[in-house]
Amino acid sequence: MIKTLKPPVVYVSDRVRADQRCMARFERMMSSIKCDRVEDVTDDDIERLIAEQGWNESRRDTGRDKRGDPPIVFNRYRWLSPQEEEDYARRFPARVKGGYGPRFFGFGAFTLRDRDAVRRSNIVCQSAWEIHSVTGCLFKCAYCSFEDFLNVMLDLEEWAEHLERLIDEQPWQALYKYDNQSDILPFEPEYGASEILVPMFAKKPNAYLMHYTKSAHVDHLLGLEHGGHTLMCWSLSAHTQSREIERDSATCEERIEAAGKCQDAGYPVRFRFSPIVPLKGWEDEVRAMIERLLSTVRPEVITLQTLSRFPEYDIVERVFDTEVLDERFLEAMRSRPDDVQGRLYGPIPHELRKEMYTFCIAEIRQRDAGVPVSICLESVEMWDDLEDTLGIDRWKYPCCCGPVCVPGDPVMRRKDGL
Repeated sequence: MIKTLKPPVVYVSDRVRADQRCMARFERMMSSIKCDRVEDVTDDDIERLIAEQGWNESRRDTGRDKRGDPPIVFNRYRWLSPQEEEDYARRFPARVKGGYGPRFFGFGAFTLRDRDAVRRSNIVCQSAWEIHSVTGCLFKCAYCSFEDFLNVMLDLEEWAEHLERLIDEQPWQALYKYDNQSDILPFEPEYGASEILVPMFAKKPNAYLMHYTKSAHVDHLLGLEHGGHTLMCWSLSAHTQSREIERDSATCEERIEAAGKCQDAGYPVRFRFSPIVPLKGWEDEVRAMIERLLSTVRPEVITLQTLSRFPEYDIVERVFDTEVLDERFLEAMRSRPDDVQGRLYGPIPHELRKEMYTFCIAEIRQRDAGVPVSICLESVEMWDDLEDTLGIDRWKYPCCCGPVCVPGDPVMRRKDGL
């Protein structure tokens, strides 16, 4: 694993203890975990812990909190019927839709993120299939909320069998995103998910796996037979943000270096500048990031997203040291503009978000005029303003995780035809 973990407690499900392959995976992972308190638990115990620890409501942004590694639950899927899933959802009511409690019992291994509801909220986004085997993350990004616990499903062989059936049942779906509720690479190779999935997708002519990561921990991938069917997608941010805001993640420079390794090994690589946080001097840092990126790799696509999902200014003050933010942007966010109140693309008002996008697009095009560029989780109005600049429209555009956004699809074609 990426480091030796030091959680306050490790819980081991009795259903893990009953499975030989799960126990082998557990023992491999425990070789990189230092913890004096290891407790066996039943499903009833896990349900009690969820209530006592507030894990169902794990939406507390990390902010400036300097917490250590979280408790770990080593777990095993229960493959639930639709009725059982409804039952678990009722048993774990959450203020936030889709609380995390049911995930401890196997709910949400594969999730269709249907964006129709998002579009009704005035946001443009493509639907995506996401696959999950871990909930929780080792990184401590200030704006994130996946840090209170790690729930690690260990029956990956059975999980992969269910996933393969899903892939075969829907040949129209090309891309499967892994993961947006964790970052799997830091758990490898002891976890072994890549060792199972990468060769499996290599044999699927119309299906692609996408690793979504802030990690540089990629050496275990370089020797795997991927057949070009595993896409490597980095969430990339400039130097100071990667060091100060996204604690414990790889630095900007390390992520780009890792992308170069993967591209040399034949993996298609793509990038999402997400979120672009308006720190003081952000223009110079983003310019340097883009120059380094495009002198190292040739990405399939770059998507852009500014700091978002903070619809109220008080969240900004709780999460960030405001002294490090660009004063012009800070004042605009503090004024609580009407166009971002309650919106997923808040807290930065439209004109300043547009300024950031226009800057990034110009810097990218100066160095690589052909790479497809688009915006992510943005408003209809922003698309109206930027469609000509981007040279694409919101009904069909290149994306990091869209359902058909894979190598060879016309939507991913470079603008220079190369």
